[in-house]
Amino acid sequence: MMVEPEPDEEFGRSLLHPLVREATTPPRLSIERAIADGRRRLRRRRIAGGAAVAGVTAVVLLSAATVWAWDRDRSAPGNPVSAASQGQVGQSAEIAPSQAQAGAAPERCAVEILPVPKGRKMSLVTAGDGQARFLAGRLYDDTDLHSVIWDNGTAIEFDIPGEEQQVEDISGKGVAVASSLVDLVPTAWVYIDGQLSRLPGGVGGTPEGINDDGVIVGTTRSGRTSRPVKWTSLESPPVELPLPDGAAGGTTTDIDEDGTIVGSVIFAIDDASDRTKEVPFLWLPDGSMRAVSPPARAGIGSLTGAVRQIRRGWVSVDTAVETGASEDGPRQDGTGEASGVRTVIWNLTTGSPTVVENRTVMTINRNGWYAGTTPDDLAIHHAGGRELTLPDLAGHPGLVNSLPYVMSDDGRIVAGQSDDQDDVIRAVVWRCS
Repeated sequence: MMVEPEPDEEFGRSLLHPLVREATTPPRLSIERAIADGRRRLRRRRIAGGAAVAGVTAVVLLSAATVWAWDRDRSAPGNPVSAASQGQVGQSAEIAPSQAQAGAAPERCAVEILPVPKGRKMSLVTAGDGQARFLAGRLYDDTDLHSVIWDNGTAIEFDIPGEEQQVEDISGKGVAVASSLVDLVPTAWVYIDGQLSRLPGGVGGTPEGINDDGVIVGTTRSGRTSRPVKWTSLESPPVELPLPDGAAGGTTTDIDEDGTIVGSVIFAIDDASDRTKEVPFLWLPDGSMRAVSPPARAGIGSLTGAVRQIRRGWVSVDTAVETGASEDGPRQDGTGEASGVRTVIWNLTTGSPTVVENRTVMTINRNGWYAGTTPDDLAIHHAGGRELTLPDLAGHPGLVNSLPYVMSDDGRIVAGQSDDQDDVIRAVVWRCS
């Protein structure tokens, strides 16, 4: 298990500080695990870019990938639920699946608490499918944490063996991939039709993404070496993805519906130290691979970091943007000068990248819209040049109270967490219209 840098720990604690202030706070075990989840989210969005600036990559255990045929029809039932006015708080009874195509950018969003099983209260969202029919997350009780999937707002609780259990991603067919530490070793899991199974060869890794065809991607680790992998079946061990010459390792972070896999490749800066350089990378469905670099006309230069997400051809890269790099792509010698940490969002086909500054991008959708946070720790919805503040369940000035983590393809549903009036983290959805 990685030891987090001090800023990461401070952010995690500030995110969950309300949990330690009141007499109604659950016992310390639940608090520390909730803090760990906050750290993990920050690591994937803020600390990743900071590590790129330093030119040193902290290699995170990622893992597993899987392919199998799954033909069962699981089309979403139910009628759409209209969004309420901005700032309104409600209790969510059903999550109506979003429509894939986006229209005009929303003008307002309302927050609702996701229902949880009896006896549970503290909860948060960690994953969701493109339509936001399926959401997944964590539940905390007095002594432990549990996993949960919401199907149209109905909570289904289940347990994953080990510690630090988390659902990493879930497809539009309700198939989820998850990770945990079993005897301090990362282990990969798949949850399908109410059954949890260990992925073959998943000991030593963590799955990161699954698409609607059932392809799961992640990273395995042997010693200090990380490898991007995928499984060709649930009965076979993982297959390593190719790496370019000179690479010391690599990771995956997500997979698109067409099979494009994204992540990073790690290069050693020199043989005399452990310093490494992380380059955004993608593996295409035709078997080719390449570094991810914006069009030269964008004037951004070379990128250092990892592709964090891909959705219908749109990618987000948490990066240190280098100056003085060539138009051929990211430098691999670690000599580029970092000009700042930011997120770059663009469409791999059409180009036209957008550099997002002074915002932490947590998730994107198929239109390149995003949800995230501001430097003042406000949760936001950004679409078509319009930015909305996502309302808290209960305002707590000076603290991080809400964190969006999923945005539907049409941008009408955002899911994440928000502190309630008792300073307890609650899994929520924001409905936008």
